[in-house]
Amino acid sequence: MKLDNSLVVIKSNNKKYLTVIKDGESFITHNGKISYNDIKSLPYSVKSSTDEDYIIYTPSYKEFVLLMRRGPQIIYPKDVGSLIVDGNIRSNSTVLEIGTGSGALTLFLLLILGKKGMLYSLDSEVKHQYRASKTINRYVSTFNKGISLKEVQKSIEFRDKSDYERKHSPLKRTKDQVLINSSKLSKKACFFKIKKIMDKKLN
Repeated sequence: MKLDNSLVVIKSNNKKYLTVIKDGESFITHNGKISYNDIKSLPYSVKSSTDEDYIIYTPSYKEFVLLMRRGPQIIYPKDVGSLIVDGNIRSNSTVLEIGTGSGALTLFLLLILGKKGMLYSLDSEVKHQYRASKTINRYVSTFNKGISLKEVQKSIEFRDKSDYERKHSPLKRTKDQVLINSSKLSKKACFFKIKKIMDKKLN
């Protein structure tokens, strides 16, 4: 099945669902069942087991973000444009994102930056990192069949190696570095501790 593992939207007159096509399986709605094997191409029109009409198509970025499963609060698509313009972000920019969250903004930044730019995204919560990686991998694997997760990981390892070998690398220890044990600190306490150290260094 050529559409197997494709990310799609299933749309009725008043409802949208985000799902992944799986060979031999079905999608259950409150108006009956839709067999994935009945979907021959995208976009496509099908009838459920109760004779209800549905349209199947590839989601836009906006639909993907609004319909995807997520944990922390997302940056909504209507606000992404303002962030891109205010930040003067272009295809060759280097961007630092503090707080990856569900990966909604991270994904759009990756789409804009492409191969020319560089994105660093940090999040203190492991579960957020996991959710964001799933979000990004799902979208990228659907729309960029030539890019694998292994290639992305290899690219990150190469970037880290290049950063470490730079004369003024952010990964190398420096004389005035400060190590903070944040394992027993809350987020708020950690930020206050960092602020206190920075204030002391600057004053």
